[in-house]
Order: sequence, then C-alpha cells, then structure tokens
Amino acid sequence: LFYMEKDNETGEKRIDALGPFVSYKKEAHETEYGLRPIFYNYRNDKKDRTAFDFLYPLSTYRTFEGDTKFQALMYIIYYKTDLRESGFRERELTIFPFIFARQAEDPGRSFFAVFPIFGNMKNKYGKDEINFFMFPLFLQTKNYGVTNNNFLWPFIGVYSGNGVEGGRLWPIYGKKTVGDSFRDEFALWPIYMQRDREFYGARISSLAILPFYYGMDMPGRKQRTYFWPFFNYIENTNRNLRRWDMPWPFVTFSRGDVN
Repeated sequence: LFYMEKDNETGEKRIDALGPFVSYKKEAHETEYGLRPIFYNYRNDKKDRTAFDFLYPLSTYRTFEGDTKFQALMYIIYYKTDLRESGFRERELTIFPFIFARQAEDPGRSFFAVFPIFGNMKNKYGKDEINFFMFPLFLQTKNYGVTNNNFLWPFIGVYSGNGVEGGRLWPIYGKKTVGDSFRDEFALWPIYMQRDREFYGARISSLAILPFYYGMDMPGRKQRTYFWPFFNYIENTNRNLRRWDMPWPFVTFSRGDVN
C-alpha cells in the first residue's frame, strides 16, 4: 500500500502507493510523479527532457532538446517540431480531418490544407502528394509517378503517368492498365470484375460475374465457383489435389496427394 525510500546525503526520494497508481521520485537532475492513469509527469534537467501524459494514451506531451511532440484524442490533434542539422526547426500540425500543415526546411516538403475547402499534402497517408478542392468535387493523388484525378469522388476518375492508363465512371464502368503487366476492369460494380496481373513473374487472372460465377487462374492453381459460395471446384497441381464443394460447406470431395 505504501513504500518510501530516502537518501539524506543526496536528497533523493522515492514514494510508491497503492501499487503502481501513485508514484513520486526525485533525484539530482530528475523528477517524476504521477496518479495513474489520470496523469504522469517527468522532467530531466540534465538531458533537457520532459514528458506529460493525461489519461494515457488519450493525450501525451514530450520535449527533448527543444523539440516538441504533442498528441491529443489518439492523434486527432498532433503537433511536432524537429531541429535539423542546419539549425532550421521544422514544424508539423494536424487537426484531423480539418487542418494539415508542415513547415519544412525544403520548401518542396512543406504543405497546407484546410479540408474540405482546398489543400496540398506531401508524403502523407501513403501518397507522394494529395491535392483537393471543395472535396469531393476534385481530388488528385500522386504516387510513384502515377496521377489519379477524381471528380465528384469516387464516381469519376482518370489515371495517367508511368505507363498507367484508364478511368472510371463508377459504378457503371472502369478500366485501368499498366502496359501488359496489369489490367483491371469492372462493369456495374460489383457484378462484373476482371483482373489480370503479374506477381513475382507469375500471371494471375480472375473473372467475377456475381453472384453466378467466379474464376481464378494462376500457376499451379485453378478455381471455379458457381452461385458463390456454394459450388466450388479447386485444382492444385502443385499438390496433385482436386476438391469439389457441392454445396459448401455441407458436402466436400477431395482427391490427390496429402502431405
């Protein structure tokens, strides 16, 4: 329930109460105390480091050698600074989903966005660049040299760049190709969908006319499904295995090698 330790020569003190919930520690350059899980505070003057948690992990605050990291409401609000070798201190602010801003040493990495009115974001959410105006009226994403222009997202889209061609009028029709290595097509989505792609040198093809038919072909494996998911035929030549489901999951026949 209660533990206290004190060094009269150095002035260091440590107190723990109610297990891990109440704690206090003071050393020469370091102080920490907390009433978990409500709050926790830490400071190290020698290392110029501080930390404060409120209802962790709901809100956290960290500083280190002049840099700051703060998040609240599980990163809905986020702010950080980063001192570069040149002496420039970069800053980034996010108030999701309304404000996104970064002031970087390289102007090409800086951005500002006020959602849904207008914005430009770089190296954010898995994309090289994101631009929008009066979203969903216009949305543009760029990644690995491919540009995806969307109008009235997600209904109208146009793909271009780095060998990619195609567009969509969702859900009526859409097509996307990357040379001979990738082809994706749909009509009356999700009724008709066809995809052909190369994966590590292997050709994988699939065709769906839902709910009546689904077929998939790849080296060593073939699958046919009728009135998904009830009637299936699977052939695996790598294992000399064939299986029939008529209807799944009630009746199943299998023939082949079992290892």
